[in-house]
Amino acid sequence: MAAYASVAVLLLAGWAALNPEPMSWAYIAAVAAFEIWLARRMAALPRSFVHEGEPPYHFSADEAQLVGRYRFYFTYPALARESASVLAAIGPRCACSKRTTLPGPRSAPRTSKMGGQEPAMNAPIRHADAFHKLIHENHMYGLWEIASQMTPQPQPEAIPHLWTWSLVERVVEQSCTAVPVGDERRAMQLFNPGLKDQWATTSTLIAAVQVLMPGEVARSHRHSPSAIRFIMKGNGAYTAVEGEKVVMREGDLVLTPNWQWHDHGNETGETVVWMDGLDVPLAKALDCIFFEMYRERQVPATKPVNGSQAMYGHGRLSPTWMTQVSKISPLLLYSWEQTTEALHALRDRDGSPYEGVALEYTHPQTGGPVLPTLGCRVQLIRAGERLQARRVTGSAVFCVAQGKGRTVIDGRPYDWSKGDIL
Repeated sequence: MAAYASVAVLLLAGWAALNPEPMSWAYIAAVAAFEIWLARRMAALPRSFVHEGEPPYHFSADEAQLVGRYRFYFTYPALARESASVLAAIGPRCACSKRTTLPGPRSAPRTSKMGGQEPAMNAPIRHADAFHKLIHENHMYGLWEIASQMTPQPQPEAIPHLWTWSLVERVVEQSCTAVPVGDERRAMQLFNPGLKDQWATTSTLIAAVQVLMPGEVARSHRHSPSAIRFIMKGNGAYTAVEGEKVVMREGDLVLTPNWQWHDHGNETGETVVWMDGLDVPLAKALDCIFFEMYRERQVPATKPVNGSQAMYGHGRLSPTWMTQVSKISPLLLYSWEQTTEALHALRDRDGSPYEGVALEYTHPQTGGPVLPTLGCRVQLIRAGERLQARRVTGSAVFCVAQGKGRTVIDGRPYDWSKGDIL
């Protein structure tokens, strides 16, 4: 009977792991019945006296055989993580990990009531805590303490969050008098509330709102993280990249590839606001952030204004004499005028049931992403359109260029309008 029960529960456990939603309640019911049966079996077994100060985790031979037979159950990660099952409670309560419960080292033989030697068992002994202290003091951890981090599916710490334009606009206005532009930019970084004050909007991206007032210049520098700019408000300011001045207008996407000198300037009479996007958290996780200030305020202009757009900004038409192909897009400016023209030309098509009419900004020579570590898209959701839900592993930051709508994430609605960042 016990053998059949173990096989049945093992099959249910595997089925529930592969099909968590339809099998969850059936698995819970089977496990509950199994828990009751096992608890009654163990309650019927004889117990030996526990001396004061001795951990109450010594098992008889019958107990050890029972626990060993069903060890697959209390090492099932979803249950062991929460220490919720009867069998999980049998394991050692390791001071270093309150979430993972696993059998301890094999105990030494001890004397039975009949005077004979009982076999060694997979049960904790009084030296278990000393062992864990030894390895922790020497910067080691057992796999049994951290195995629960190998989750069946991603469990991101970042949470959905919406920065409304009404808030951003107020911050922008106050920043103009509170923060001067010096060696660093007037850029308000958007920290994800779920990431505990990390420099990150998602686990791999940082977004920021940058402000440049009339007459200001943000000094030239370069860094290993790649960056993009999406212009939210104002026209005529520029980003200079490796000596090419790129004039920016509302809705434009501007690239700043990694390790290229760049500065920003505003020669107009209006304040210009844009959203920055960088892969700083990714570069930081790989321990490859480099940063350097240029020796002067700006890099001398050596290329025509908007030269990359004149060369590569004509759809799939590329100059034949430019044979060298870089991993980064040679086109630095993707204009809003061309973008909206392409979107409206497709507004009567079916589009994607998950994204509507979505277009990717691409490398003009390869058709791949604009930057090796950052992909950029523009999405048109037509009036009255309701898209289907989906899950993806990649994280994203959305900046609303026009209109208003609603996004539902894990059942929670987020109502957005122009200028909001999600």
